[in-house]
Amino acid sequence: MKKILSLVASIALSIGTASPASAMERAEEDKNNPRVVSLGGCTGFLYSPRIVLTAAHCLSHNGVEYPMRAMRPGLRTTWNVNESNSAKVIKRFAHSDYVDRVGNTAAHLNDFGVLVLEKPLANVSTAKLITEEEAVSLSNARSEVYFTGYGYQSLEDREASKVDPRYVLPTTAQFPLIPIDEIQPRVERHKAFIKTLEAYPDNVLAVSQAQGGPQTCDGDSGSGYYLRDGDDFTYVGVAAWPLGGTNCYGGASGMPDGSDATVGVFPVYLGLETIAEAEAYLASISPKWSVNQKTLSAFSSYATGLTSQQKAQVRAAVEANPAADKFICTGIRYYSQPMSVNIMVRKRAKAACEYAKQLNPNLSTWYQNKPTQARSYAGKVLLTIKSPNY
Repeated sequence: MKKILSLVASIALSIGTASPASAMERAEEDKNNPRVVSLGGCTGFLYSPRIVLTAAHCLSHNGVEYPMRAMRPGLRTTWNVNESNSAKVIKRFAHSDYVDRVGNTAAHLNDFGVLVLEKPLANVSTAKLITEEEAVSLSNARSEVYFTGYGYQSLEDREASKVDPRYVLPTTAQFPLIPIDEIQPRVERHKAFIKTLEAYPDNVLAVSQAQGGPQTCDGDSGSGYYLRDGDDFTYVGVAAWPLGGTNCYGGASGMPDGSDATVGVFPVYLGLETIAEAEAYLASISPKWSVNQKTLSAFSSYATGLTSQQKAQVRAAVEANPAADKFICTGIRYYSQPMSVNIMVRKRAKAACEYAKQLNPNLSTWYQNKPTQARSYAGKVLLTIKSPNY
């Protein structure tokens, strides 16, 4: 099969208390994107099950770290953010040289941050990180990149959001990377036209966004550009301040000659120490495994197959533990019952594990039988779900 390599950038729903960032208009919905997550305001890229990469300015507002949760990838935004559809952020790391924006005169510098989650958010592998050599090669080849965001779609959407909440799926569009030696000259042209902008980072990659086509807009920021080959992801970097966009300002900005907008990308190879800090913190607080248990409802008489209710309970256990890789099913016999009952409860355990494996083929399943002196558990099946902590 031909190997397809694509670069995707995801910028997400911007939090009301955070600085204005980037969003996207005229793009296609991308509800199955497995890496883009809403942070209840900003967006993030799910680097591993418990680590999210985002923008440093999304971590706090005026020095205050407000409560933050990460929604499961690809979900429609909602005000009903809870334990079943999200995970709590427990630690935040900003790039050591991060500098916040100064009004409209100076853009954010080294705007890169990392979040650690209370629990695994999805069953994903750890994404790869692009090297400087690879990023420069892609840029100089003007490679097409994808950009995925949760944000405002137009000036009308921007204004309507001040009154009505938005319930949206992430959307995706394509943009070409800008060759390295063309980035700063384009930035200087934008600065000359904008006049108020005095400082813009000089260590970024960048993409070009055509006027009249998909563009970034106030409302998203935090997720980043990444390469994708099927389910394999290579993270490239987080989006910086966009220059020259027109879509969400009703045509009130842009360049007088109609030239494309320029959007910087802070490259991840300049943020490796920040990621390492987050990984070290997670390792210091995490046991090797987290364990959850669930007992299925009672079986009738000598039945060994699962009822619709029991199937629903197994399904709920699988869905509630997306990062699980071990699923143990234990048929329980009352200690004074004859050993022949072992065969029946073992068949029940086998049925439960086979159904779990059907729902998630990646699970390693094991079924067994054990005695108990608690009559309330006799004849039932106990599910034990083990998830690795990253």
